[in-house]
Amino acid sequence: MKIAAITGDDLLGRIEELQAAGVTLDNTETGQSLQEIGGELASANAYIGAEPVVTALESGATIVIAGRVADPSMTLGALRFEHGWHADDWDRLAAGIVAGHLIECGAHSTGGNHQAGWERVPAMEDIGFPIVEVDASGRIVFGKVPGSGGLVDRETTIEQLLYEIGDPTAYLTPDVSCDWTSFTVTDLGDDQVEIVGCTGSPPPETLKVSAAYRDGYSATSMFLYSAPNAPGRAKKALDVISHRVNRLCLDLEPIHSDLIGMGAVHGPRTPKTYEGEPNEVVLRVGFRSRNRADVSRAVAELSTVFHGPPGKTNLVSGRARVSETLGYWPTVVPRNLVKTDVVTI
Repeated sequence: MKIAAITGDDLLGRIEELQAAGVTLDNTETGQSLQEIGGELASANAYIGAEPVVTALESGATIVIAGRVADPSMTLGALRFEHGWHADDWDRLAAGIVAGHLIECGAHSTGGNHQAGWERVPAMEDIGFPIVEVDASGRIVFGKVPGSGGLVDRETTIEQLLYEIGDPTAYLTPDVSCDWTSFTVTDLGDDQVEIVGCTGSPPPETLKVSAAYRDGYSATSMFLYSAPNAPGRAKKALDVISHRVNRLCLDLEPIHSDLIGMGAVHGPRTPKTYEGEPNEVVLRVGFRSRNRADVSRAVAELSTVFHGPPGKTNLVSGRARVSETLGYWPTVVPRNLVKTDVVTI
């Protein structure tokens, strides 16, 4: 057995070097400057592509360990090695990315998390993992483990294909920009689907970087209130907590609260699917601050709900714990500044 390790995706120790080279590391979603967050970076990893995976396999590795390789690029690396695809064979590379995208979430594409028809997925308790068979031309046959539960059809396939792609005409990866509108999806029956006609073009000159920064402290607790008038009890408990915490004048962000069971997931967009009073409601309360001591002091006030409205159960064992909060910071770096290396054992 030969093991290969791919390094180079971890940029945390190179932040100053990258900034000196003119890389701004601005947040690609908000446009904020890195200097604005006022927090220290805890991690920074570039999404690298299939090239080092190919190199590792060419070295004879049977196991490849890597840092932040883009999810579908792992599959593309294996296909490039097997079929001898070149790094600029854009259409075949696009097919490899489509294949990798289909299996990157495991059994989500074989009936798990099936939004369009989860009720009709057979034997979900024994759901099978996905399999992609890709020939040298880029034709994909998508299926699942023989004899397993789950479902593979045109619906489950397209559902997974649409997952997190952004612009469907330009799904950007470190290896290739893929046109999701170019290929066809055909149901072959017997839990098999064919995908042909994938097209691609050169990738962007930058690589995505997923970074996290230290963003203060937080604590959350949940309390279950039962009928009668479960929503009223939960709201009164929140009033009690809010009053006692606010009068302490702590350095806290506004108290975060949800009534789980009363539209907490989608808020006012949640359709009401029943009439009448819910049997129970969960009150979730959260505190955040740059000051750990202030969060801890606010947590102490949660005990007051035990002297508030009746019918509650604490869903958090023991006292709520104060923990460090990490904020997400997406950014990009020029691809020529990210150098990977492959070490074999």
